Amino acid sequence: MVRPFRHSGIFAGKRLSGSALCAVSAVGRRRNGSDTYHGGDGLFVGHRYGVVQRKDKETGEIRYEWDRKSGENATGFPAQLEKYLNGARIGGKDSATANGYREQMALLEDQFNKWIKTHDRYDELVAKYNDVFNSNIPYEHSGDPLGLKGLSGKRQPFDYQNSEVRRLSEDGRGILGFGTGLGKTTTALALEAFNYENGRSTRTAYVVPKSVLENWYYEAKEFLSEEAFSNYLFVGLDVLMDGDQIRQVPVLNENGKPVLGTDGTPVMRDALKLADEATITARMNAIPHSNYRAVVFTKEQYARIPLRDDTVDEHAQDMLYDFVAAGRVASAMDSDSHRKEPRVAGYCRSIQIPAPKKQRSIRTLRIWGFDSVIADEGHNYRNSYKNGREASQLAYLPTSAVAQSARDMQLKTRT
Repeated sequence: MVRPFRHSGIFAGKRLSGSALCAVSAVGRRRNGSDTYHGGDGLFVGHRYGVVQRKDKETGEIRYEWDRKSGENATGFPAQLEKYLNGARIGGKDSATANGYREQMALLEDQFNKWIKTHDRYDELVAKYNDVFNSNIPYEHSGDPLGLKGLSGKRQPFDYQNSEVRRLSEDGRGILGFGTGLGKTTTALALEAFNYENGRSTRTAYVVPKSVLENWYYEAKEFLSEEAFSNYLFVGLDVLMDGDQIRQVPVLNENGKPVLGTDGTPVMRDALKLADEATITARMNAIPHSNYRAVVFTKEQYARIPLRDDTVDEHAQDMLYDFVAAGRVASAMDSDSHRKEPRVAGYCRSIQIPAPKKQRSIRTLRIWGFDSVIADEGHNYRNSYKNGREASQLAYLPTSAVAQSARDMQLKTRT
């Protein structure tokens, strides 16, 4: 992003636009006397990292790799300039050196602000900034009835729920952040029905905590029609039977007393129990060959669905290249040295995913036919990345470890 030019701002942070990269790179070339300096994907590493020449000790072969530079180009003010542009704090071997670098940076920032105001693309950069940060007016979706056919009619979504369903369906992703008691479960069920009836989804996976699995069953049965509910599979639940009829049990209140309906009779519902491990395994193995439109997993059951080989490998490569571009690690993917495989495995361990393997035999998520995932208690999946250097410096913000469940969800939703 860029700070507004009407303030005393230089380009700062990460992920600069193409125009901003051109402008800052031009200043870098003028300031440091280099015609080859460049940034990559909004991160500036041209002085600390670049193409270096290496000689193999055994064969004598000369090769060129992207790696950390040595000598004066890797230290001094150019390296501190890169840190500043990447959002890090300027430092030095001692306070006097650091203060000197900060004074140089203040001077360069003043020079940059004067220079950019005379640049041919100044108006374009200002317009882009204002479009992104000052003109974002969220679209308000209609709260009119969704026109769903597969509902029981016992309960209809409110207008704010209809609007949220349309928003999430149009975006294809998002966070449903209603407060307690405002009907998040009902809205999630309506979203699946809306996507299914409009051809936007053919099979949805619900991922819910084990503690609310039965509640999802009861809410789905009350909200959906019998035909729609018959196309739902609850992997971890068994329905108890009395002969060929579903056993009914009374609904109890917080005091253990039966809840009475409007006619004064006890409210009844299906009797359920948790399925055993053998039943769960059999059901999961049968899912790829079934025609269920929605499957409700617990977090633990969903975690058992394996990842595709290419998903794991692509993610490992993406993370490694991001680390290289950010100047955090030397290249391990393009190296031909004997250290390549151990380094790749080491970085895979550091980002909490399995190291790349040649073969996996268990069916994977896409093969199961899922094209949508709805997760209850989404905060369980928030720590999919390790805190970066900026987040680790914020006061009162805990440095949370990467959650394996979050990493698993992130990878599965990119399959």
